[in-house]
Amino acid sequence: MNINYRDIIFRDNPNILDVGAFDGKHSLMFANEYPKGKIFAFEADPGVWEIFEKNINLYDIPTNNIKLIKKAVSDINGTKIFNRAIDHMEKRTGSSGTFLKPTTHLELHPHVEFEQVEIECITLDSWFNAQDIDYIDFAWTDVNGAEIPLLRGGSNVLKSTKYLQLECIPWSLWENQPKKDELLNLIPYFEILHQEGADMLLKNKNI
Repeated sequence: MNINYRDIIFRDNPNILDVGAFDGKHSLMFANEYPKGKIFAFEADPGVWEIFEKNINLYDIPTNNIKLIKKAVSDINGTKIFNRAIDHMEKRTGSSGTFLKPTTHLELHPHVEFEQVEIECITLDSWFNAQDIDYIDFAWTDVNGAEIPLLRGGSNVLKSTKYLQLECIPWSLWENQPKKDELLNLIPYFEILHQEGADMLLKNKNI
């Protein structure tokens, strides 16, 4: 999504969530833009952690404000089965990992296969309760169809979140893939500011 984040994140020291951080591209962007901020990056796939850490160490920017949380964001604190994506074209762990069962994704992206692994999960609410912060300026999310458990597990912290970016893919890729109305019904205090392709930028109407 083509957004000038300076237009929506005004504080010099914002608290930013990067949920589904993958290789750290967005975390690096936020760290560079807001060197006094705190970027909390959540990544589910153990095969990606090393890629993330290697990438953030390549750049001469203040990446010490990035904290990698090596867990998936979901609706439970515990373990779940995760479908890890293996991208044979890139010859590495891919960005399409998800809790959902791949369906049409296998036909549209035949170079990506999936293997099931057990991973640790955390709810956004339980994570937030353990932090010394009381406000989230912006939450960027990319969880490949697992938006419903993310929202359910973050029902409290999202009320203290000013902006939220959600992905809602309108074409079928996974089994039980959520629709836009299902997501918006879980967060009625958010309104859509901008929609581009599968991405939605939402603002909390109460903040």
